[in-house]
Amino acid sequence: MHNDEELNGVPPNDNDEGKNDDDDDDDGDTTTSATTSITKVMTKSRLVSLIAMGINGGLVSSLDPTLAYRLSSKPIDYSSTMVGLVFMVSSISYIVTSIPCGYIMDYYKGCSYVFKGVQAGGLLSLFVCFMMLGPLQLRIFQSAFNNVPSAWIGMLLKGIGSTGNNAVYPDLVIGIRGNDEKVHAMISGVWNAVYAVGWAIGPLYGGAVYQAFGFAGYATINAIIALVCSSMLFLTSIPSVSHYLNKTTTKVYVTSDSLNTAPQGFEPIPAHDPQDNGVDDVDENGYREKGVGRLEGMQEERKRQPNHVQ
Repeated sequence: MHNDEELNGVPPNDNDEGKNDDDDDDDGDTTTSATTSITKVMTKSRLVSLIAMGINGGLVSSLDPTLAYRLSSKPIDYSSTMVGLVFMVSSISYIVTSIPCGYIMDYYKGCSYVFKGVQAGGLLSLFVCFMMLGPLQLRIFQSAFNNVPSAWIGMLLKGIGSTGNNAVYPDLVIGIRGNDEKVHAMISGVWNAVYAVGWAIGPLYGGAVYQAFGFAGYATINAIIALVCSSMLFLTSIPSVSHYLNKTTTKVYVTSDSLNTAPQGFEPIPAHDPQDNGVDDVDENGYREKGVGRLEGMQEERKRQPNHVQ
């Protein structure tokens, strides 16, 4: 295993030979490395995505203890079986819309502002969902959406809203080496934990707000939250804003053994820089040679580096 000095272009000290073997057995060093990794990986862009995902999950799961009261009351007056069917339609909507969402993620691979836009679209869909389900505590909405079709349409939109979260993980791994399993596992763990926290808090939050304000008041609050979060995410999807949020992401050469700066002669760039011609300008680690655009020339130069790591 290469030590930190070697990876940064500094000749290793012969006196340190065998030092890494001792360090590998030191649990304290492993803990310190993991802590440093989390600090480096949790950039502004990733924090925005994770917070929005947790809010999305919380809003969706808050319907679990509340929607049955809405659907079983007039003018809908559904039985328990029909309430379950409405929830099933929402899940089908999620499944169907996840397929085109996946194609978008693949087509715009490494493009953070597209991922943020998809996530924002999901929260905007939730805004319309709660606006129709409540409906909002405004006279015009009460007369237009207090009916059976609005409930079905609202739940279809709930499924689409959940689909927006599919864009979060591809956004989180931008700038991370594809073969670095430890860092990917750490990000995956944080991703799942945040989503689980949202789903755990959602029912408690939903039940408390429903008890205090009724379903229409609860839906109005949720619609406002979804609209605010959606607007903020749409702001972060502007390429210039996305570039600012992702600057830290690409200034670190992320590996599981150490977190080092880019190799000598190379500079990190966003995985989808608007000034570039696409991902062909970027090597597999998210770096390009300074002053050189094409991938072929960059790979040859990397091989000539004295401390090039295969």
